[in-house]
Amino acid sequence: MVKRDSSIKLPEDHDPLSPAIAELPAYVRMNAVLRITGLSRATIYRRIACGLFPAPVHLGGRACGWRTTSLRAWVENPEKYRSTQLKTGECAGSNDA
Repeated sequence: MVKRDSSIKLPEDHDPLSPAIAELPAYVRMNAVLRITGLSRATIYRRIACGLFPAPVHLGGRACGWRTTSLRAWVENPEKYRSTQLKTGECAGSNDA
């Protein structure tokens, strides 16, 4: 039986998210985004087009990645996430949930 030390206090800003996202670098590449979100590549790009998922940042050449802060905002509340760069009416009638 493992005894828990109740004297250990977590900081007030402790992030309850999974360790998978808590230890991420500044930018996350596509394979990690697929593992973290559980979404398919096509669904991610469809949601980006609709403003329902953060857009990647171009890192140079053909490389791109997602800002950890943007990805964290989506993970915390995927249903309510809205991109600030969405053009109005861009995805009217989208069936993607």
